[in-house]
Amino acid sequence: MSLYPPAPVRPSAAAAGAWASPRQVVDFTEPGYEKRPTNVLAFFSLIAAASAWFLTGPLGSGAGLVLGFMSLSQLKKREEDGRELALIAIVFSAVSAIVGTVMLVSLVTMVFNSAVV
Repeated sequence: MSLYPPAPVRPSAAAAGAWASPRQVVDFTEPGYEKRPTNVLAFFSLIAAASAWFLTGPLGSGAGLVLGFMSLSQLKKREEDGRELALIAIVFSAVSAIVGTVMLVSLVTMVFNSAVV
């Protein structure tokens, strides 16, 4: 008596054809459903908006706003996904621009109000 369960039996060659090979792509979507492509400008607007927080500052927020609105206008004309990406990019860019402006105004105020001895 063995402590381990018996080894699984490999299916025969005829039954193996019913299995999906590792290279075969299995699509689990509903029949008749076609995935729409994502708008490229919406994707790039999200990249620009995210870079505004870490790398580019006001340039990235401006680019994110412009690309976000351009992608929204393209999405009205085309049948593509990406509306959520464009809206997130617009919100991130607007918040980044507001925070950047507040920080710039406070920095300028601190510099001009500092006492020079």
